[in-house]
Amino acid sequence: MIKITPSTPQVNRTPRLCLNCEHAIMTPNLNIHKPSVKCALFYKMDLVYGEKKYENAIEVRQDEEKCGISGKLYSGRTAGDRMV
Repeated sequence: MIKITPSTPQVNRTPRLCLNCEHAIMTPNLNIHKPSVKCALFYKMDLVYGEKKYENAIEVRQDEEKCGISGKLYSGRTAGDRMV
């Protein structure tokens, strides 16, 4: 979990939530009631079978070289989710 305060400069007033991003891959998680969220933009590929292993969205958001706290690669699923 990322600590967000009103003075966190990289975060919009309405945070860009991965759940609303078109790059989010949600899969059921049997251990908890929330889905597991992966990011379709970042993965490792098995070069023998072509299988992709996607990175967890929280790890992508914590890495400023990837999407980062601000969600710089965010792309909303609907017009209401698309923020500037």
